[in-house]
Amino acid sequence: MIRNVHINNFKKFDRIEIELRDRMVIVGPNNSGKTSLLQAIASWSELGETWLENNTDLVCNEHRAFHHVQVEASGLRTLALSSFNELWHNQSTTEPISIEVATDRWQVGFELRYVEPTIADVGPSAKTSQDDLKAYAEQPLKALYVPSLSGLDIHEPEYGEQVLATRLAHGKGGTVLRNLVQAVSRDKERWQALQSTVRTFLDTNYRCRVERIRLECVTDNRRRNIGTT
Repeated sequence: MIRNVHINNFKKFDRIEIELRDRMVIVGPNNSGKTSLLQAIASWSELGETWLENNTDLVCNEHRAFHHVQVEASGLRTLALSSFNELWHNQSTTEPISIEVATDRWQVGFELRYVEPTIADVGPSAKTSQDDLKAYAEQPLKALYVPSLSGLDIHEPEYGEQVLATRLAHGKGGTVLRNLVQAVSRDKERWQALQSTVRTFLDTNYRCRVERIRLECVTDNRRRNIGTT
């Protein structure tokens, strides 16, 4: 699991280091950076995934620099961006954005270098070692930022992955809630893990089952249909 996060030059943060634990509740006034923290971790995950998809060379050069690849603002799924300027702290794009995540096995950072409003370069940070990068690449850690699930639709058709990513990026998680539940239910291990997590918030007799995109919750032998298509 993630143990530490270092963020430089990202949205609300100039420089910040945060230690994470098994379960955390992040509390703060409006506009204090709670959402920025979650978005930073999810952005780190997507930047790493994008870099690995476009680069198989995990070796740095003599200057300890790794190869960078270009990304477009419109191509990022984590955040809905019209311009990369929106990501930089105080829109000061002279220094790169750097997000570093540490687990029990490795410590890997990815950075964004500003090119123009719609284009940036992404690659591992100079502090990342080749050994850590290789360990990360063997089993990349994926993190997802899911905004508040508001706007639940009465009828929800089955969507493709791109639509799900776009709606989440625009803060419309409620409109794809049933699709998200169905996606998790296809993986038995993850489905059981989700149900276990839900039980910690509800009662021990809680169970869920999904039939197509029909979601029914059963608690204490009382069936409550919470949505169908």
